Amino acid sequence: MKLKVDFIPFSSISERGPEEKVRFLLERVTAGRLVVIEGTLDPEEEAMLIESTMKAITDDFPGIELCTLTGDEYRKIGMIEGFKNRLMRTLGHRKGIVVIGPAALIKEIRRSPGILSMYMETE
Repeated sequence: MKLKVDFIPFSSISERGPEEKVRFLLERVTAGRLVVIEGTLDPEEEAMLIESTMKAITDDFPGIELCTLTGDEYRKIGMIEGFKNRLMRTLGHRKGIVVIGPAALIKEIRRSPGILSMYMETE
């Protein structure tokens, strides 16, 4: 089985509404693609994606695996740095990456400081 990976800059989906963004991403993942987004989804969008996925589960589509890596998870952030990060998110800057793929393809996800490892298995 061949693996198709879509690398999507956040700027290409940032103008879409949450529902349209979720539909766009879910279409790709249900087609068997691994999606890598430059930038992060907000919590509302992630929740909508998970909810939409639960409704779309069938024998042929067992769901998704989703993981976000921002780089800030593993380092101590001071008060000023934390305020700056919150301000940047408020202004629309979404530092990080999101990886979304079919649950049938992604067998394991491991995180270590600053590294996201995914173990995949194709037929």
